[in-house]
Amino acid sequence: MPRRLGLVGAAAAVIGCAAAPPDRAAPVTAAPPASAPISTTSTTAAATSASAGALSSGIPYASHPDVQKAFKPGTQAALRDWSLELVLFEQDRRVLADERSVLVHGRALPVVQAVPIDAPDVRRRLLGALYEAVAAHGQRSVTGCFEPHHLLIATEGRHRVEVLVCLMCHKLEVSRDGTAVGYTNFTATARPAFEALVGPTRTRAFEGRTLFEWRARLEEAGDVLARDEVATVETAGVLLMGRAAGWGELWADLGLSTLEKLGAAAAPAVPELARLLDSEREVWLRREILKTLAALGPASAPALPAVERLTEDEALGARARVVRDQVRAASGLAPASTAVPFADAARVLAVLPPDLQEVLVEGTLEVSVVQSRAVAAGERAIAGHPVVRSVTVPDREARASLLAQVYEGLEDAFPHPRDARAPFYAVVGQRAGRRIVLLLDDYVDGLEVHVDGVRTARVQLRDTARRTLEGLFPDEEDDR
Repeated sequence: MPRRLGLVGAAAAVIGCAAAPPDRAAPVTAAPPASAPISTTSTTAAATSASAGALSSGIPYASHPDVQKAFKPGTQAALRDWSLELVLFEQDRRVLADERSVLVHGRALPVVQAVPIDAPDVRRRLLGALYEAVAAHGQRSVTGCFEPHHLLIATEGRHRVEVLVCLMCHKLEVSRDGTAVGYTNFTATARPAFEALVGPTRTRAFEGRTLFEWRARLEEAGDVLARDEVATVETAGVLLMGRAAGWGELWADLGLSTLEKLGAAAAPAVPELARLLDSEREVWLRREILKTLAALGPASAPALPAVERLTEDEALGARARVVRDQVRAASGLAPASTAVPFADAARVLAVLPPDLQEVLVEGTLEVSVVQSRAVAAGERAIAGHPVVRSVTVPDREARASLLAQVYEGLEDAFPHPRDARAPFYAVVGQRAGRRIVLLLDDYVDGLEVHVDGVRTARVQLRDTARRTLEGLFPDEEDDR
């Protein structure tokens, strides 16, 4: 009667090579189909014993150079010998009170299913399929979404090895005791081994495309988007940014920028944006939504009630007031405001109180390109930086527009100290004997404020004014 190989034969069939125990050759049994569930316990003691012996001799493809680069020998040993489980988790919702969660890059995410990998044959099949997929891909680095839904966890005592796996972009990350120790791409051939244990991969899809595919489609489209896709994209843009903040800033930026490109055609998405303003707790996401509503102009009118509810919010009130006034004016619901946008933001007032703002907007305003080097004899300098070129901004409306962009950069930045070590632009306002200098270093997102020759503040500043400043000096090259 022919001897059953159990696991060795099954693993060999999965990875496409023959295998036999060293004493004599034997026929290879077929592996179960990819759709069939893999039992996580051995059916017989004999199979378990034989499998354990095969497992201890190594996992297929474990010695491949690309596999060893991502999975160091100690990591491979942990996955092979320690207690192991495969966890399927979700990215797009928060953890409920009675749910188990896993910590992924600092975020607690809800566990859908956790399967212990006790049987050596199952472990060999899963790891062998993963290693084979890594070896087949090679060292080609491919940019991907890295929105993992699978986590392999090997534990022994206080030690822990984790493998985060994204079956959408086929990337994985290996960590040991909380520190990343390897990462690589792999081919799609590993998917059946994972899905046989925890079911079909949970990828967020819309209109037949995963988010990764939507991202590629929208990035390729650029500013030109086929009009027959508007009905799809006006919803997909919202889905891409996420119906929950857990989808991450990458998707939010892509989805919202897509809506902004669509302009008035994105109007059907505005109610969903308004709903997110009311329901989301993530400040960064609500801030980005407010920016998009401002860009959509009159199309954002249905969101005005939600925007109004944020006008007294400590973190977002200033931006909400600006968006409210802009949308009202664009919709003909109210005259345009004469106030400089963001002038009343807390972070702006902390650096530029109303008396200093008055000097900048009501006095004379000059913008200069400066350099970071020693001032030569006879050279004009601003706050110790030689001046290359200067222009005056005589029109109050233009001054207010430029200052609004600077103020927005303050409102949008973190309130961290930041020196303008290598400023390229200097904005100088003078009125009634007072002189205010703003030094802008867009390389390090830094702003320094000098009042009457004394530095009074150094803070972080987003480069929201860069395009306007570059427009004042179109032929000036930044050689820093």
